[in-house]
Amino acid sequence: MPPTVASLVAADLFLSSRDGHPLFDPKRHPDLLLLRALSRYQRRLVPRVTRVNTKFLTQELETALPLADFDAGITLPDYSYPVGVEVQTTSSETENVTVDLVSREARLRYLRAAYVWNNKLYLTGVANDWLGFTFVRFYYVAEVDSLTTLSGAGGTLVLPNAAEPCLVAYLCHFMANRTQKTEDVEAPDKREFRAAWREVETEFIDEMSMHVQAEVSVIRDVF
Repeated sequence: MPPTVASLVAADLFLSSRDGHPLFDPKRHPDLLLLRALSRYQRRLVPRVTRVNTKFLTQELETALPLADFDAGITLPDYSYPVGVEVQTTSSETENVTVDLVSREARLRYLRAAYVWNNKLYLTGVANDWLGFTFVRFYYVAEVDSLTTLSGAGGTLVLPNAAEPCLVAYLCHFMANRTQKTEDVEAPDKREFRAAWREVETEFIDEMSMHVQAEVSVIRDVF
């Protein structure tokens, strides 16, 4: 099964991370400060996840063919990076055909390929080269919005539930780095919190990679 997405909320993660040490309190580490740190970390983590699991957060832009203006290309939404392109045939048995996504400089060497330029998707060749296809689909990983609230839509992360231990450990590491000891309480061990964070982060990335391996195994078993 694919990992569950969009149910982790910033406020819950803050509560869990504050249990990590007596000095991880809101006075020393305000929620808004943690929110900015968590938002930055999510932006760093998402590309690492999508590199090992291309299906994660992949969205699709479908455009009918033929294009009204072939030379004008297809305007793309804001995205982090492209995943791939495919076209759908008009034959009696619908078939999706993968299209090479090439650089603009190499476009003249390909009859049926696609390239991105100035936030637009272009098909190589001329319009007649794409007769017999009904749709072109551009797959991409969308830009991740910043977290703006502690709960609700603005405080919900795009990462799957499996990321929770990693996110909590990161917040503990973040707070440990900026915590000084008091008269009554020793400062947190920065190295210990950093090591714990790195360990669970590696485990999370490995788990996301295993989802892909499991799906491939199921496909092979079925076919």
